[in-house]
Amino acid sequence: MKRTLSILLAFLMLVSCTSALAAYNDHTDYSQFPLVKDGESMTVTVATKRSEQYGKDPEDQWFWIWSEQATGIDFEVDQILSTTVNERKSLMFASGDLPDVLFGVSLSTSELVRYGVGEGLLLDLTPYITPEIMPHLCKWIEAYPQSIAYCTTPDGKIYTLPGYSDFYIQADGPNIMQLNTEWLEEAGLEMPKTLDEFTAMLYKFKELHPEGIALGSGAKNGEGKEARDPRNFLLNAFGYLWPDTSSAYTIAANPAVREGKAVIPAYDDTFVEFLKLMNQYYTDGLMSKDFFTIDQTTAFAQLAEDSVGAYAGVAYLALPEKEDFTKWVDTSPLTSQWNETAKAGALNKFRYGNVSLNANIDPNKIETVMRYLDYFYSDLGGMYLWCGPAATSADTLGIIGGYTVTEDNAYVWLDKDGNKMESQAFMEGDSGNIAHGFGNRSHPLENKEAFDAGVTNRPEMRSYYYNKDNILPYNYDPNFGSGAHLLNVRNNVEPYRAESFPMVVYYDEETTLAIDELHTILDPYIESEMAKFITGARDLSEFSRFQEELKGMGVEELLGYYTQAYENYLAAKQ
Repeated sequence: MKRTLSILLAFLMLVSCTSALAAYNDHTDYSQFPLVKDGESMTVTVATKRSEQYGKDPEDQWFWIWSEQATGIDFEVDQILSTTVNERKSLMFASGDLPDVLFGVSLSTSELVRYGVGEGLLLDLTPYITPEIMPHLCKWIEAYPQSIAYCTTPDGKIYTLPGYSDFYIQADGPNIMQLNTEWLEEAGLEMPKTLDEFTAMLYKFKELHPEGIALGSGAKNGEGKEARDPRNFLLNAFGYLWPDTSSAYTIAANPAVREGKAVIPAYDDTFVEFLKLMNQYYTDGLMSKDFFTIDQTTAFAQLAEDSVGAYAGVAYLALPEKEDFTKWVDTSPLTSQWNETAKAGALNKFRYGNVSLNANIDPNKIETVMRYLDYFYSDLGGMYLWCGPAATSADTLGIIGGYTVTEDNAYVWLDKDGNKMESQAFMEGDSGNIAHGFGNRSHPLENKEAFDAGVTNRPEMRSYYYNKDNILPYNYDPNFGSGAHLLNVRNNVEPYRAESFPMVVYYDEETTLAIDELHTILDPYIESEMAKFITGARDLSEFSRFQEELKGMGVEELLGYYTQAYENYLAAKQ
């Protein structure tokens, strides 16, 4: 990258530790930093998420301290607990009391249309996405033009910025299920291939561990709760396919594809068979009685106590030690009498909706904020947004220890005293990175040296920034939690990827309002009645009546919108 001596000197002054600045950071593009000149000031208000388990105040988090020192901007950060994000988001927009920037507070396509197109509460970012203001992002858009289409609403405007995620290694998606292989071996069983085998496995787990939980649940913590729910995996076995999206709708009301048609699962006749199975699991004690209320802390504690046999989530987040996380293996999607072919929903490598600006932000701040956001589309900026600085970087600022790479190519996160930390505690607490749905979370776009060396994903990029003279190729390293998990995904899930409902669909304003209104009515009722059917509070003989109730609440109108969107999608592909 092109640099000048003055830029380097400005950076050295910025971090106030010239003697400690490592040579391998000489590629870092700080060309737009600092963003506020000496003697001037600028305050930018931000709303972002906070981890319930690991969160710390922004004045104690590396990310916001570094952001202020690097840019000269004074950030006033309002942290919102993940469990209350949806509620706070609704209140902010209803009152019009919005911060300058929503940072990692995700907006769905319908919310982008409603608040951007309809209510004019979001700023159109189109005029600022230029090579002069956002050079890093513009290069990504040039390389992947379709990415910006995911952020463009029907009025042709852009109210959010894209994120680039896992291009060369797919993640797990919403239909994840991991099995405790020690329990599986103890039961003398192989990995299940069918729904019947999965059910038989749960019964065996319960027999061998009567005080344990055969089918554990991931956290249901407000935003995106459907992404870590065993019901997704089980519905998949009945043939329902969802894409990897950030929709906040309840799982049974989300548009899915089954047997080549768009469906709303709760209004589909096969759904009753799923409810029968879940009721059987609940009645026979294969599921925890607090299934519908469990939080992340409790779910992680159950894993740490080795009291779970099957888990809808990624266990390494709770079990950072290799000897603990390696016993958890991702299982393949299941077949059943209602689904002859094992399939997993498609994944979306382009993200959207995770950063937006208030339409009423002071116009004098806009370009500065956009230049700040652009940095996270650079190689190093993407890493900073995702997992903070390397241990050898002066950018740790003495606040955190950073991450380091061990001799066996595993990553270790350190506190400021050099003590090893849990990766999640480091990232979500000390480092403060819990808002990484935009920017570069994939591969180096501009750094050809790293790309030619096989650096195609985040862990390899971490290796690059730790020591660019000794790049450690990332080959799904089982010594590293996500490496072991993604190795399982590649082997056990990737072969089954199939096309599902379109990942990103924008409707016009009128349709968006109609869909949102229908979901507002239908979602809580579907979720409530589904829980009643599962727990036995409502008899399954009333399923037909339940469908009639949904019909009276407008479910057929909602299905009509989704059917048309799916047909349009199929037609556009021809």
